[in-house]
Amino acid sequence: MKYRISIFFLGLTLLLSSLTGIADRGKFVIEVSDLKSSKGSLRVILYEKDGWLTEENVKGRFDAPVRNGQATVETSSLPYGEYAMFVYHDENDNDEVDFNLFKMPKEGIGFSNNPKIGLSKPKFEETVVKLREKRKRIEVRLKYF
Repeated sequence: MKYRISIFFLGLTLLLSSLTGIADRGKFVIEVSDLKSSKGSLRVILYEKDGWLTEENVKGRFDAPVRNGQATVETSSLPYGEYAMFVYHDENDNDEVDFNLFKMPKEGIGFSNNPKIGLSKPKFEETVVKLREKRKRIEVRLKYF
């Protein structure tokens, strides 16, 4: 009898701990409108604080087709936490931001929290978004140079 009770409580503990892990996850839904064209895809690159905007520290890549000058990207399930996003309109679908002769992006770019885009990259703190719910919607405005 004691053996059955112990197995029951062990199973209950495992079940509750697995449900807690599921509850601490959510998704971002990134909405972008006013795109310059309906060509290509919208790309979202997800980062955590360490390695902000470095290729080797990308936490996730997500994309969606552009239709009627807008796109919505939904991430996979992510642990609750603080993230930042670099978003760009990949008009020619070559999986990279294209630049002109003056090293300015030829395609629209933006960041979570819509910081002012100047000649240097924004700080992580300017772009951080806290994921603390099952579905968090954010709107990103792209800048075309």
